[in-house]
Amino acid sequence: MKSNRYKQVLTITLLFNFTTILNLSLVVAKETETYIVQLSCPPDHINAETEHLESWYKTFLPTVNTDSDEKPEMVYAYRNVLKGFAAKLTVEQASEIEKLDGAILAQPERVLSLHTTHTPNFLGLTLLEK
Repeated sequence: MKSNRYKQVLTITLLFNFTTILNLSLVVAKETETYIVQLSCPPDHINAETEHLESWYKTFLPTVNTDSDEKPEMVYAYRNVLKGFAAKLTVEQASEIEKLDGAILAQPERVLSLHTTHTPNFLGLTLLEK
């Protein structure tokens, strides 16, 4: 009798833990964070100096995502160093973008620390004494 009761309590506990972990993983998957999306060069008819470039970037944002209530939002449009944009996306949305033609990479934003605060000394650019 005690063995049966023990099995029931253990089963309920395991089931509760499993559902809690499953719910937490679903919540984490739906959270948005800033992603840097790198794209290949735009088609010839899009001028890189105009608002057409930003409109082209917006075509890469997922329009409808049934699994998330969060609508993707463009944060910044890159124009000079690389072609692409920064956007608030979920993991699912970022992987959707990477599958599109013209998309090279969608990776989470990272904050990097400086290697030195004394750049001139680090580069050997010291002032000559007169």
